[in-house]
Amino acid sequence: IELRLFRDEINQYLIDSIEKNYDDAVKLEDDNKQSNDTKTKEYYSQKISNAREIIRNLEGQKENLRKTKEKAYSDYICECNGTCGSGIYGDGSECKRRRAYYQKESAEFDNESQRLNEAIRDLGENIVFLEQSNNEALQKIENGTSRNRNDFLKERDNKLTEFKSKSVTSFLTQNRALSTL
Repeated sequence: IELRLFRDEINQYLIDSIEKNYDDAVKLEDDNKQSNDTKTKEYYSQKISNAREIIRNLEGQKENLRKTKEKAYSDYICECNGTCGSGIYGDGSECKRRRAYYQKESAEFDNESQRLNEAIRDLGENIVFLEQSNNEALQKIENGTSRNRNDFLKERDNKLTEFKSKSVTSFLTQNRALSTL
């Protein structure tokens, strides 16, 4: 008799249970998506940050080489003009030595600058690739979550429709629902 008296309440409780179970599954999936988003962003952010730091270091090396080359040139010109160093104007032995040093530094600067520029360019391309990979990974996570969310919601709706279409629910299911009420 209790089952008949509380039939509507029992059915509503069972419907609410079905909805809650699927809503919990959707929430869990959303939480997983958020966690995956965060992990993906952190992973690519760290890689991109490391590449940018390496670029800054390479640019610093290039700047140091430029300064060394400029100092060598300044010393060379100063010596040959006779305004510093030996104080002798002209193409003397010290002027020739400083010219040779400047030419060596200039050649080293050119070679190293080219190598550093290539490394910087490669790292820049790597950053672009990492940013694209990050966006693609986040899009896949989003698409997968949307698909899972929609699947959960469809399954929930099917279960609810199936439940509502049955005129009689099993005695045990009704009895369990009644005892939890």
